[in-house]
Parts: sequence; C-alpha cells; structure tokens
Amino acid sequence: TEMSKAILSASDVDTIIDISAKYFSETNQCSVILYVDQPLKPLKQSICTLRDEDERILYSFLEKQVAQRAYDTQNPVGAEIEDGTQNCKGTYFPIITEDKIYGVVGFLFDETKLLIDDTFSFINVMISQTILALQRQQARKKAQEILLETEKEKMRSNLLRAVSHDLRTPLTVLNGYLEVLQLNTINEEQRELYLQKCLQKAEDIKALTDHMFE
Repeated sequence: TEMSKAILSASDVDTIIDISAKYFSETNQCSVILYVDQPLKPLKQSICTLRDEDERILYSFLEKQVAQRAYDTQNPVGAEIEDGTQNCKGTYFPIITEDKIYGVVGFLFDETKLLIDDTFSFINVMISQTILALQRQQARKKAQEILLETEKEKMRSNLLRAVSHDLRTPLTVLNGYLEVLQLNTINEEQRELYLQKCLQKAEDIKALTDHMFE
C-alpha cells in the first residue's frame, strides 16, 4: 500500500510516526494522535487534526489518561469500546506485538456508533505496518551502532599497533640502560651517567605518548 511504502522508506522514528498519523487520519477521516511509549510520558508523539478544537481534546488530560489505559492494559479502550469512560471522546488502540508494546494511537471518530468491525480490522492492519516500520528502524539503528563500535575497535587496534611500533625502539634502549645499571662492574660515575640517560629516555617516551594521545 501507499502507506506501507512511505513509512518503510522513512529514515527515522519521527518521520515514521508523522507519516502513520497522516495516513491514519486520511484513511479514517478523523483526527488522530500517535504516541511512542506511554501517552502520559511519551518519548515521541505526532498529531494530525481535522479541526482546531480536536487538538485541544486529544491533548486534554482526560484523553491522555484513557490513552494511558490502552497502553497499560494493552487493549483498545475509549468511546464505544468500553462502558464507564466518562466524557471520553477518543478511541485508543495499543501499538503492540506479542512481546512488546510500542505506544498508542488514538482516533476522534465523528460517529463512533457507526463503526463496524471492518474499521477496527483495517486499523489493526495499519498498526501492523507502523510496527513493521518501527522494527526496521530499530534494526537499522542497531546495525549502525554495531558498525560504529566495530570502527572504534578497529581504530583502537590501529592506535595500539602504532604506539607499539613507535615505542619499541626507545623502550629497548631504556631497558638496555636499566640492565647496565644493574651491573656491579660499573663505577659510580658511570652509574650516574646511565641514570641520567634513563631519565632522559623516560622523558622522551612520555613526550612521545603525550603527542600520540593529544
């Protein structure tokens, strides 16, 4: 479908939910709000309204509470779905798979009493398309994170090899000086000379490593 093609080509979550809200609204000819994660504390949200007053309604605390109940119970709630939802105007569906809930989508239907089962079935199909797009986006993000971590590890390995190569000669020289200092055959003057050489070589090595990690 047109919606499926549009959201599957989206490059980020914001675009996915904006496109989904738009198609939900156009297809059902009503105002729509879509939440990622909990409606009362959404990570992201998108709204598409047919009338200015619908935005005020959908953003009202009462409607958000009902939307939150759809998230908590993982079942459709709201107008014409459950009894006892006082003054609630919206109908809310969880965006959910068998093992994960992604958020909630809410509709302000003009005539909820005229809704038929086919309407809800089609909404569930559209929700499935949104879920597929969100899953693909998460998979892409995970792949990018793995690629970035691989590149970082490669850079660390290259850096360690470079450090090892550049430090090999001065460390070998320093080790030679230290071995001389351990000999009992050198006099005090020679010992002082090699001690100075050790200190100078240690300073050279420190300067080299400081430069490498600037």
